[in-house]
Amino acid sequence: MTPKNLKITPCKSYLLIEINELPTENIVALPGGAHRFPYGDVLAVGPECKFTKVGDKVLFMAGNAIQFNHPEGDYFILHEDSVMGKYELGEIGDK
Repeated sequence: MTPKNLKITPCKSYLLIEINELPTENIVALPGGAHRFPYGDVLAVGPECKFTKVGDKVLFMAGNAIQFNHPEGDYFILHEDSVMGKYELGEIGDK
């Protein structure tokens, strides 16, 4: 949930994502250990976002994101193209 004193509206195809833990601890490792993606909840989307909506849980490439810390949590702003996938709790890797 966005803190009351944090007013950010992403532009174009950018997203605001909340990380509940530090990205180094809140990651998903893909088979082979080649890639590690932080994950979080989408709090706000820009007007040009096509595939991502508020409330989605997403995996994303942190290298393409801008991280900022707020007393109430850690947040990222990133382009929608940096989202690698959506997930639901308990279903990552399940078929």
